[in-house]
Amino acid sequence: DEAGIERLEDMTKRVSEALAEIAERHPGETVVVVSHGGVIRHGIEGLLEWPQHVVYSVAAVANCHWSELRHHPTRGWRLQSHNVGV
Repeated sequence: DEAGIERLEDMTKRVSEALAEIAERHPGETVVVVSHGGVIRHGIEGLLEWPQHVVYSVAAVANCHWSELRHHPTRGWRLQSHNVGV
């Protein structure tokens, strides 16, 4: 926008597309992507094609925690685990 702040919808699209591209480059491999909690949460939203209101029912990602996404060739993306830490 005019203030130079990326719209939430644009960020969601950008991040989910980047995640999909990374996965396409590494089929069958385990890949680690590091980011801020809000970016992770909205990237998951876009990748799983959730309506925007659904993402706010999912807990924010805490510091040093992670989410695990898996891709199946015919069933698509699945959120395997979320906000996991030790």
